[in-house]
Amino acid sequence: MNNASCGISARILDVRKQRAIPKSIVVFWMFLSLLVQPASAVGYSINYKNCAQLKAKYRFGVALSLKIAGDYPAKVSKSIYMSHIFLDFDLDGIVCEIELLQKNLNPNTQTTMTTATTPTTTSIPLPQSPQNLNFRNGATASLRTGVTYIINVCGKIQYPTYLEVLSISTGWTTKAVATWQIDAIFCGTEYPYRVSFGWVVTEKPGEVSNMRTRGFSVNWNMTVVITN
Repeated sequence: MNNASCGISARILDVRKQRAIPKSIVVFWMFLSLLVQPASAVGYSINYKNCAQLKAKYRFGVALSLKIAGDYPAKVSKSIYMSHIFLDFDLDGIVCEIELLQKNLNPNTQTTMTTATTPTTTSIPLPQSPQNLNFRNGATASLRTGVTYIINVCGKIQYPTYLEVLSISTGWTTKAVATWQIDAIFCGTEYPYRVSFGWVVTEKPGEVSNMRTRGFSVNWNMTVVITN
């Protein structure tokens, strides 16, 4: 074989190698896609933004305890309930319930009438303080007057960080200075610090509309609804 033939053969081999590279890349990405699983597949909890999303999974809502659920067929899970307490608008211990069905199955929770035809309702006792609340940007927090809340968020680097609330009388007001502690179980490894704010809610319904963090590189905001 002469030199010209050798040169041609070498160029053909080079071309074939170049054409083979995209195939290897395709195979690599196909293999990688098999390894990547959605968060739900590896055990991360799902946080629902509204009742429509939650009821797609739990048709009858989620109850804090079996005692509260009574005869109503809600999913009983303290962890799921606490993660979505902001959806418990009537603070009866069940999020996203079917009200009419719940009242039919648990008549003791219904509004009753006295002999003087004055409507009375069963009062829900205040939860034991402190109550843990995860700060979720853009979500709504349902709080009760007289209850102490520990509001938690995760951080990466320690900064002086504050919790502020928007009061109708004083505007944005600092309520708490954060405490930082390593808690990789709660926060994970990327943002290992559990950042906590303590707030004793003394405000009455309608006096506070929002709360926010201040001191992070990106500050979060939540709508606040206070009830008695």
